[in-house]
Amino acid sequence: MMNFATFFSPKKQEASPVEGLVVSRSILLIDDDPTMGIWVEQIINGISGIENPEGQRIIFDFEQISVVDSELNGIVEKDLIFIDYHLNDGLGRTGQDLRKLILAKFPNQRTAIISSQEEGQLVLDMIKEGVRNYVVKGEDMENQLRETIQELLID
Repeated sequence: MMNFATFFSPKKQEASPVEGLVVSRSILLIDDDPTMGIWVEQIINGISGIENPEGQRIIFDFEQISVVDSELNGIVEKDLIFIDYHLNDGLGRTGQDLRKLILAKFPNQRTAIISSQEEGQLVLDMIKEGVRNYVVKGEDMENQLRETIQELLID
């Protein structure tokens, strides 16, 4: 059984009481590349503090892990989980395999796959298996992450 490893979990941001109602949203990234976690965290921090349609300010709590064991020990429901498609977890699983395990344990969990794969057949196969949010690593990743977070956690 593999150990559950956490790279970092930054301190939660607190709002001033005069700023109105603040809503915290938790985001988890499952990716074996710590550099990707730093990049994703910077993007999330860039949109933290925006307001939802009800006028509530949204603050994001971000965490990255690199390894998830076969029993999903340490995984708890989050507001959104991004999962790298090409995990190097030693168990031969893809991000889609892990997504299915997470949804079996937490049926209402919001998930999105992140991958450098733009191959049409792969994306089509994942859509057939229920993936509704797919973020492609690369030049437009920042916009795709923002749109996914906006769609799933703010609107």
